[in-house]
Amino acid sequence: MTDTKPDDTESVSDEFSNDDYDSPWKDAVEHYFPELMAVIIKNRDLI
Repeated sequence: MTDTKPDDTESVSDEFSNDDYDSPWKDAVEHYFPELMAVIIKNRDLI
């Protein structure tokens, strides 16, 4: 008699590998980073 267990080798990330969770925040960083840096540099004496 063999003991059979469910295959636990698949990780949860395998289920969601096709979903793209990074793009929204990366797009926001790309869009707002230059403006943010300009404000920080302009006001660096206040920091």
